[in-house]
Amino acid sequence: MAALNDFIRQVAKHFRHIQPADLRVILLQAGERLLPELPARLARCAQGILAQRGVDIRFHTRLHGATAEAALLVGGERLPTRTLVSTVPSAPNPLVAGLPVATERGRIVVNEHLEVPGYPGVWAVGDGA
Repeated sequence: MAALNDFIRQVAKHFRHIQPADLRVILLQAGERLLPELPARLARCAQGILAQRGVDIRFHTRLHGATAEAALLVGGERLPTRTLVSTVPSAPNPLVAGLPVATERGRIVVNEHLEVPGYPGVWAVGDGA
């Protein structure tokens, strides 16, 4: 988010019709803090840097859907937007659970070449592997 925010603000300087005050970068975080995989101290540091750079952070907020004109939040709020970047967590397709292959944490076990052991010529990639 920091890199995207910095990029947008830097590029906007080259367009006369874009006013810096018109730029809004909003980060929706479903949880109670940023970067839950890191120590709380580092998460607070990242939050402070983003806020200093003008990022609006909204905790306990989830994206429900989107249209061409708005981001639709759980709870009914609409955020007018023309650009939406979503990085929602992914999970394997439920069909993976029914396959006769080895799995680990719901994902297909693969070797270093992304091949499915025991199934020559079969590879698994992406959210399923």
